[in-house]
Amino acid sequence: MKRTLGTWNRGARAYPGHRVVEVFGGQQYEQLFLDMTCLAEYRMFSVEEHRLEDYKQTRTGTVVEPPLQQSSSTELPKAGRLASLRGKGIEVHVGSQPPSDENTWTLPVKLISQHSEYFKAACLWNMTGEISLPEQDPIVFGLFVEWMYYKTYETFTLWSSPSIHARCWVLADYLLCNELKAYAMSRLFKDHMNNATLFGSAAISYKDVEYVCSVTAPDSKLREFYMDFVLDHFTDARMLLGNTAEWDKILQNDPQARLKLLEKMRSPSVSYTKSLEDYQKVNEPQGDSRLRMDVGLAGLSIAEKKTDIATAEQTGNNKLSQFSSDTPAFVPNPSPKIHTEQWSVSERKRNQQ
Repeated sequence: MKRTLGTWNRGARAYPGHRVVEVFGGQQYEQLFLDMTCLAEYRMFSVEEHRLEDYKQTRTGTVVEPPLQQSSSTELPKAGRLASLRGKGIEVHVGSQPPSDENTWTLPVKLISQHSEYFKAACLWNMTGEISLPEQDPIVFGLFVEWMYYKTYETFTLWSSPSIHARCWVLADYLLCNELKAYAMSRLFKDHMNNATLFGSAAISYKDVEYVCSVTAPDSKLREFYMDFVLDHFTDARMLLGNTAEWDKILQNDPQARLKLLEKMRSPSVSYTKSLEDYQKVNEPQGDSRLRMDVGLAGLSIAEKKTDIATAEQTGNNKLSQFSSDTPAFVPNPSPKIHTEQWSVSERKRNQQ
């Protein structure tokens, strides 16, 4: 008998579940709870692990038969990868709109801390169980979440300009995730450097370059790739979309690029575009990510300092309190003499004279 691998047995047969009726404020509310069945190999999985395994199986469209000798989840090859899904979670609200199912994610702390130094620091100091990223795009963040689970993301239904891969790179730079930066750069490099793309176009729009120059540091690898591409294809209208005035506006803000463009005109054989590996390198000594100057991390540093100061003050107060309890009260020696007898009027006059 063939066993179906999966955690929800989706498509095998329907499970009606059971209904629960509760009364609140005199009104009845009915809720339907679905019964979940799973194989013995998955009996120790959490709900998140069940969902991940089911999504991976249905997403790839393949079913793998587990060995008959497997009897526990700890023996599964994927157990190590799923370890990052265990433990507590944290709610991440992305964008400026009020929290909703469209812009809020509940993610395992271990998972996001493993892939993002920003989240690692934020979760370390977070006491509310919530993190807000009001300036980020929920759609782009959703691709980051997809990449964390599957090491890839799909972009067929998303916009083309500014490039979604460039936006993912910028988010990865914000979150201090070098792995996602490298992956997004590889997708970007493939789109523009390989002419045989899915849509038959490898052109770059001035809007792409304008966006990248507005959100990245001057020495960022993303900006370097775009400017190198512009310099090598500046005379080819098929590869650079935009009129002369629009490109001139971009070059006016980059004197170094203008100088290189003049050199390119004098020596057409010079090529500025480098290999993919060069653009995937992490330029930590010179790079200055926008996030490193972000108020959020600055706030974490301030909170850390305040915590250290408060701890030091409390320690000092405890030592002072202990010292006060162990040391007898200070008494002047010798004690001052106190006159208790009343002076007569004659003695006062004599003393005044």
